[in-house]
Amino acid sequence: MKFLAGTIVLATLIGCSPSAQQPPAADTPASAEAPAQDSLQASDVQNANSAAATSWQYHEDTDSGSGGKSRYATIKSRNTIEFGFPYAGAQRATLIYQPRIHSPTIRLIIEHGQILCRSNSDGSNGCFVPVKFDNGALDIWRAQMLSDRSTNTLDFGTIDDNPKSPAICVADQLTKTKTLAIRATFYYEGDRTIEFNVAGLSDLPLPALTKNQLDDCRAKRAH
Repeated sequence: MKFLAGTIVLATLIGCSPSAQQPPAADTPASAEAPAQDSLQASDVQNANSAAATSWQYHEDTDSGSGGKSRYATIKSRNTIEFGFPYAGAQRATLIYQPRIHSPTIRLIIEHGQILCRSNSDGSNGCFVPVKFDNGALDIWRAQMLSDRSTNTLDFGTIDDNPKSPAICVADQLTKTKTLAIRATFYYEGDRTIEFNVAGLSDLPLPALTKNQLDDCRAKRAH
């Protein structure tokens, strides 16, 4: 009996100890298990611009290997979007702009959720996204997902810095307008319109379009 009583007391003490009352650690999200390979991932943008800054913010990265520096700008959406479980909670999207030799990098990034951007015919990477500058006519931009298969980022340019990239047309419009609305499609959430105040993008070089490039942009918007 003494042995049994002692066992009961010991079990009671262990059950009341602080370590026993702590809840189990939450599972680590899959997106946090490994660092992203792309230099302009959503995590980088969120860390550098945690406050909801609805005007352009400028950043500089240094390549750890070459020591070369690159600059880019980010801006938070002026409106918030909210999804259901498991992405519940209001969030702002981020638009990023980074100049390159021939065509800029322009991307739309959300904090939580899954963007749909696949061909309806064959399921290949790519989609057409409705956009609107100021009170102008509706444009259609071609976009694609990143090669790392992340589902929270839309890329409006090309990875290979192609001088015929549609991002050139986008950048040209960014210099002439004050507002931008992008209508993206999300998994199980449908279409959502995301709005940005894009005026003031002046601290980074913007592409100087030739007449042929301008004509090509107009032709793309017409179709």
